[in-house]
Amino acid sequence: MCAGRIERRTGAVGLDSSSARGESGTRCEKPPCKSTRSVIALPPLSESEPNSQAFGINDAGTVVGGSATGGQFYAVRWSNTETVEDLGTLRANDAGTIVGTNTVRGPTAGVHAVRWIDDAVEKLGSLAGSDGDSYATDINTQGEIAGSSDRSGEGRTAVVWNR
Repeated sequence: MCAGRIERRTGAVGLDSSSARGESGTRCEKPPCKSTRSVIALPPLSESEPNSQAFGINDAGTVVGGSATGGQFYAVRWSNTETVEDLGTLRANDAGTIVGTNTVRGPTAGVHAVRWIDDAVEKLGSLAGSDGDSYATDINTQGEIAGSSDRSGEGRTAVVWNR
């Protein structure tokens, strides 16, 4: 379909009909125009909940986005078009350090605050030890991480993980 030039304005997408272009970005002389690009469906975290969205892609083709499972939406990474990796929930500072919450399933199930540095994942810990859940929600330029942690039998409290 011949649509027009796509322009971004404050996060919105609009069409400018002054320049008719096909879906592949080539000039469209006669509608309908066909794209020469292929569409590849990326796998969701759960086949029973096939809801997912891609939010970004780098030059190496790694795609980041979100996918639903268990009634919740998680940050994910697709390193190729066949494998999806659950990243939990994420934030990043200017140095590129990423923090978030990773949900672990199985015998060691729980919710853990984590930090990613150069593709290495570090579990940040909990005030309740290995039995407690923890949540990393933000990181500043000094590398201090804000979040919350379970306390043994005392509920949850706000915490800061120091560098």
